[in-house]
Amino acid sequence: MPPSPLSTTDLLAPCGLWCGACTAFLRKRNPCPGCNAPDKNKPPTRVVCTIKRCERLRNGFCDPECPETPCHALKLLEKRYTTKYHTSPTANLAAIQQSGPQKVASAEKERWTCPDSDCGGVVCMHTAACSVCGREIPS
Repeated sequence: MPPSPLSTTDLLAPCGLWCGACTAFLRKRNPCPGCNAPDKNKPPTRVVCTIKRCERLRNGFCDPECPETPCHALKLLEKRYTTKYHTSPTANLAAIQQSGPQKVASAEKERWTCPDSDCGGVVCMHTAACSVCGREIPS
């Protein structure tokens, strides 16, 4: 896994996804530093993210009391990630609201850690393969 100047909690994106298991974060060449890192060296799609740029973020995350929650961008993200990658941004946002970002970040880090005790790599949420040993993990 590439080094990141962000803490595990900082790797929770404003949409609720954990950047630590993202293909862009895990790639060896030009890795994305995570949604909460400065925009330099980020893929253009992360720089212009509607959710990250929302004026109604509260404590760095989608505000559950926002009159537009879930907004169109979050609905699209939810549909794509629950269908293709078996993870839910809105469930993570609810858990962040209820339990706090530290607990959710720890759970996400554990969830996406390779189950091979000798490996310790990160399972990419987009490919379902470990970034270190390449083992494919069924969802």
